[in-house]
This record gives sequence, C-alpha cells and structure tokens, in this order.
Amino acid sequence: MEPAVAAPHLLHLLGSTRESEWLAGLSSEAYQASTFAVLLQLSLHSSRQRPLVIEVEDLHWIDATSEAWLAALVERLAGTRILLLVTFRPGYHPPWMGTSYTTQVALSRLTPHDSARVVQAVLPTPQISTVLLHEIVTKADGNPFFLEALTRSVAEHGTLQPPLALPDTVYAVLMARMDRLAPVVKRVLQTAAVIGQEVPFSLLAATTDLSRETLSESLAQLQAAELLQETCLVPESVYTFTHVLIQETAYHALLESSRRQHHLQIAQILAERLATTAAQQPAWLAHHYTEAGDAEHAIPYWQQAGHRAVDRSAHAEAIAHFTHALALLRTLPVTPARARHELTLQCSLGVQLTTRGAATPEVERTYARALELCQQVGRAQELFPVLYGLSRLYKKRGKLQRARALGEQLLVLAQHHGDAALLLRSHYVLGDTLLWLGEFPTARAHLEHGLTVYDPQQHAPHDVLLYEADPQLSCLGALSVTLWCLGYPDQAIQRSTEVLAQAQALAHPYSLARVLADAAYLYWCCREWSRLQERTEALRALAATHGFAELYARATYHAALARVKQGQVAEGLAQFHESLETLQGMQSGDAQALRLAQLAELYRSTGQPGPGLHALAATAADTEERLDAAGRYCLKGELLLLLPCPDTQQAEGCFQHALALARCQQAKSLELRAAISLSRLWQDQGRRDEAHRLLAPLYGWFTEGFDTADLQEAKALLDMYA
Repeated sequence: MEPAVAAPHLLHLLGSTRESEWLAGLSSEAYQASTFAVLLQLSLHSSRQRPLVIEVEDLHWIDATSEAWLAALVERLAGTRILLLVTFRPGYHPPWMGTSYTTQVALSRLTPHDSARVVQAVLPTPQISTVLLHEIVTKADGNPFFLEALTRSVAEHGTLQPPLALPDTVYAVLMARMDRLAPVVKRVLQTAAVIGQEVPFSLLAATTDLSRETLSESLAQLQAAELLQETCLVPESVYTFTHVLIQETAYHALLESSRRQHHLQIAQILAERLATTAAQQPAWLAHHYTEAGDAEHAIPYWQQAGHRAVDRSAHAEAIAHFTHALALLRTLPVTPARARHELTLQCSLGVQLTTRGAATPEVERTYARALELCQQVGRAQELFPVLYGLSRLYKKRGKLQRARALGEQLLVLAQHHGDAALLLRSHYVLGDTLLWLGEFPTARAHLEHGLTVYDPQQHAPHDVLLYEADPQLSCLGALSVTLWCLGYPDQAIQRSTEVLAQAQALAHPYSLARVLADAAYLYWCCREWSRLQERTEALRALAATHGFAELYARATYHAALARVKQGQVAEGLAQFHESLETLQGMQSGDAQALRLAQLAELYRSTGQPGPGLHALAATAADTEERLDAAGRYCLKGELLLLLPCPDTQQAEGCFQHALALARCQQAKSLELRAAISLSRLWQDQGRRDEAHRLLAPLYGWFTEGFDTADLQEAKALLDMYA
C-alpha cells in the first residue's frame, strides 16, 4: 500500500477504525494537524489523571510520511504529558535523537533465565525436558524472535523430548514451520506474502480462487499459528504478518517464475475487479506490475502514485514514485513517445527534488536531462517548466545574471504564446531575480505586472507537478521585500500579512513555507525581532514536518538571528554557524553575501568589530548579489567605528558609498540607514548642520512606516538637531 495514505505506523494510535479511515483520506498536512489535535487533546484530558503513552514499534521500517509526522510530533512534546516510546534496530538513527529530552536505551539479548521464561510461556504444556529447554535457549542465544519461532516450531513438531534436531537459523525455523502446514494453508500463506504486508480478504480470495469457507478456515489456522493476525474488520477483514521475516520467508520460498505470475495476477485483479482500490492506491499496482516484469503497465501507475503523493505534499514518496517510473522507462526501446514521457517525469521529479534543496546536484542533473529531452521533443510548452526550473536553480546558486537571462527567455515564450499562466510565472522569475540584483523599481514592475495577469478563476491554485510553489503567493512574497527596499514599510508588511493569510487558506505546505521565508527576511529588515522569531518558528515546524531540508536550514539561521538580537548570544551564534555549514553543503549560494552581512551585524550588535569585519571580508568580490550591497558598506562603516582605534575617515567613506549606491538603486530604506549612520558620525564631529541637511529631507520623503525602528531612530536624531 502507499505508505503516505495508509501511514501504517501511526493510524492505529487513534483507536477508532472509522476515524483512521477518515484521516487516511486527508492531505498530509491535514492528517498531521488532525492527529496532533487528537493526541494533544488526549494529553490534556489525561493531565489530571495520568500521562499519555504512545508506542511505535520497528521504527527502522517506518514510511517517509510517518517519519516526518513523528519528527514533527517530537518537536512538540516538550511541556506535554506524553511519553513516546519507540523501538528500532541498530543502523537506523531517528533525526530527532539529539534533542535534550530524548533518552536512548540499548536492549541487550535476553538472559538464559528470561529466555527460559519465554519458552515456558509459548509452549502449551510444562512437560518440556530440561535438556530440550537448554538446547532451545542456547540455540536462540537471547534473540527474542528466534527464540519464540524456535519454540513454536518445537511445539508444532509434537515432541517435547530430546533428541530433536533444532534448526540453526530463523529462516530454517520458519521454513520448517511452513512445511508442516497443510498444502492449501501453505498456499494461502505464500499468496498472502506476495500480496504484501497487509492482505485484504477480498484480494486474497480472488487470487487463490478458494471458497470463502476454505479460505476462512486456512486463515484461522494461520492465526492460530501466529503467522498472520487480523488487524482490521471494517470495511473488510485485513490480515497482517506478525513479523516481516515471516512474509519474506514465505515469499522467497516460491520460485521466481511463480512469484512473477502471482504478481501479475494480483495486479490484473486489482485493475479489473478492485477498481476503487486501484484508483486509491496506484503504487500498489505499480509494485506488482514491476515485480511481474511488466514495465509498460507499471510506469503509468508509478506516475499516478507520484501525482497522488504530490497532492498530499508527501514529497519523499513522490520522489520515490517518479524515480521508479524513470528507472523502468529506461528499459523500454528509445522512441519519441518515450522521450516525451521521460520529459514529463523529469520535470515532475525536479520540482519534488527542489523541496530538499533547489541548488543540489541532483536537481541540476534532472533539469539538464530534461533540457536535452526538450531539444528532442521540440515543443515550447514543454520547454517552459524546464527553463523555469533551471532559472530557479541558478538563482539559488547565486548566478543571478544567468537566472535573469533564462527569465527573459521565459517571458518571450510566454508572450509569444499569449499564455497568462506562463506570463505570471515569467514575471515572477524576473522580478525575484531583479530584486536580488538590486534593481528594485524594475523588480517591482515585473512582480506587480505578474499579479495583474493573475486570474484565480482561470489559473489552478498551484501546479505542483511542474512548479514548486503557487505563483501569486511567490509574487506577493517577493513584492513585500521589494516594497520595503523602495521605502514603503507599511505596504510591505501589509502585503506580507495578506499573503500569509492566503497561503494558510490554500493549504499547500511548500507555498506556505516559501511565504514564511520571505516574511522572516522582511521582519529582519524591519528589525522586528519577536515577529521574526514567530515566523521562523512556524517555518521550522512546517519544514521539519514535510522534509523541506533547505528551508529548514534557512529557518534555523533566521532563528539564530532572532536569538542573538534577543540576548541569547552564544547559543544564537553557534546555531547560525551550524546552519551556514548546512546551506553550503546544499550548494545554496544565493543570499550568501546577505548571510555573511547578517553575521557581521550580529557581531556588531554584540560589540565584536573584528569578527564582524572578517565576516564582511569573506563576501566574494565577484558576487552578483546587490540586494543589500548598500547595507554592507554601511555596516562596514559601523564596525570601523567600533574598533579600539576607530577609523572615522574610512567609515565616512563607507557611509558615503552606501548613500550613493542606495540612491542609484532608489532604495529609500537603505538610503535612510546610511544617512542615519553618516548623520550620527557628523554630529559626533560637531557638524550638526550638515547632519540635519542630510537627514531631514530624506525623512520628509517618507509617507508611512513612522513606527518602524529606522524612522523612529531618524526622528530621534532630528529632534536632537532642533
């Protein structure tokens, strides 16, 4: 079954089968929110009585969606009366294991005394001889599953006295138990093993072609032997293997040719007789067609499964499904139809890989292959998402001029075809890139033009198969930052508030995450540390829940900024450096100059000019990033004034350079900051009239934002000059 739908490790926690089925039909985000609500309500209800205990076994087999759910739950455990108890084998490492409120306990093998108690509990009679008991305990060597399987094998053998040849391995024990089953019962077990870990009665009946009475009797014997257990009653009985090794043993006991025949038969039954199941769980059919060696039928189902996973924001599953489809597609003959099909899959895969990091080598390889296929297919409609993906990749790597050139190609394509949806995206790509190039008026024009062509009735809310986020939300997020740079802080915050409400209503997690990332940067610009922390914590929780690795790292470094600004200096700086290393490992080169400037600002605010100047000096000389270029010069001047021997002459030169650059960019907010720094320096030098002549007209230009930190600081300086 599709793990993202079934969430097999976690749905049973809710107790009610009907409620579990309802939750399984929700989106990933809604599913998580609903189950969080249930668990926290249970916790609050039990706080007056006793804590809530959640147990999750065999975590090493957990599916990606449940793993993300669990990680998000762990983040929220602090302060609740919930005990989470999980078990997993060595080799698996939960991503949340390093938290201060987790404790790992290594379980050793059972002692001979405890092993003997297990044997005596499993055997139906205490008449086992001491010698045989010792042999079983010695052979199992403290392995609980081996011990139990061996004991049941002895019990089924019917002889509890030596001499009795005991199998040497778990596999041999299970094979011996299977060989003692009646032929029809063994057939049912092996057919169930091919179906999977969870076995619906209707599918098993159709595959074995046994009468209901015979099948029910066989299942009863398998349950009595504790090889299968009935785990669901509504809407039909579903049976589960009591241990995955039982399924694997029964499966591999079949000849490969027999397994292929069974897989093909199961797939055909699902497709022809169980259409509803097939539609809801295409990955199940894809798996069976794949194992049957029928690639042509498997590929469309893998693709359909990928689309369903995307709809639920189950990105890890979507990546796996699209990758399966591509791997099978390569086994087919090279034809134009195959090239078109591969192009569609590569584009879909590229978008999902972007959620892990838009500048990673795997994203580049995916879009490079897609571009190669476009040259074979030769249709502009298929070229657009490829150029779009490449433009975002180069923007993320800090290659802004290359991203701009691709954005201009996109705009030409969109204008040629008169497609409003493509126009919207091309204006967004150009506007966002121009923002980071520091061309603020042109960036604003593109972003606002993109919004004018947006028609919610005409455009789908988001096309997450070909593009990573909703275009209107992306435009609004970038526009809010652009407006702040141009000197309209109130409009910027208003836009940010509006887009956040729209993103929350849309319920598309990646779009919401991108909006929160834009909002975090805006509140850094506005120097509103509490709101920065609020947006950052929301982004971290969302990114952790859905596996947005790059956005999680970005949220972490924004959280570090907020921590330092609110007094947690040592912890914040350590967190900031850790997140920088993570982003560098993802080859995320965009905003690199900005991040170094932010680090320098943290050092400035904590009175450490030396490390601050060193951070600024690390900015690459050939960086194309000009969004905060004026701010970097201004910050350098402030750091020079903090040195034990202040370099006032060089500092004044930095402020003058920052002023000139901000004026050239028409970046009024950045111009104001440079003017404040230069005015303060001139005042200290006794040049009060010059300071007033510089600052007063600039302050008078502003028509809004008078409660923001920058304008309040400017007003305080002007009051001193009066």
